[in-house]
Amino acid sequence: MKLSIQKEIARYKEWRKGVLMLSLPELLLLTVVSGLFIIVLYVCTKSTKGALSITALKNYLNDLQIKFKSPLTINAETERSALEILLNDVKTSCDRKVISSNIDLEGMFDKTCKQIKSITESKEVGTRSSWQKLKDLSSGFNEFYFLNINRTGIAI
Repeated sequence: MKLSIQKEIARYKEWRKGVLMLSLPELLLLTVVSGLFIIVLYVCTKSTKGALSITALKNYLNDLQIKFKSPLTINAETERSALEILLNDVKTSCDRKVISSNIDLEGMFDKTCKQIKSITESKEVGTRSSWQKLKDLSSGFNEFYFLNINRTGIAI
């Protein structure tokens, strides 16, 4: 009986040595599967980030519309900086076709660009520089994503 137990222990020790040993094809397969898993996670988080960044941009444009209607002075440089950050988030997290096909965003952006243009034209030369930068930023985005594109996402 003692000999049988010793054989079982020896067999178990031999089996345990080979359990965690992986050959080259197994390591390669494990690496490929891990890489694909990481890519899937990246794509999933990027797609949700796109929707969130578009929503944040819409909220900002809505707030900017409210500021235009209020009698308070608007700091064009601060607004340009905030808008630039939001536009960069949208551009990096969304495909051009996704941005261009968003009708709500297009309408809000068009209205905002027109208001910025009218304010820029009415400002004195001293404060016009900041407003011009804001106008260039907003109209550049508007032209690239909404005016020079058809609804299929192909540039005209």
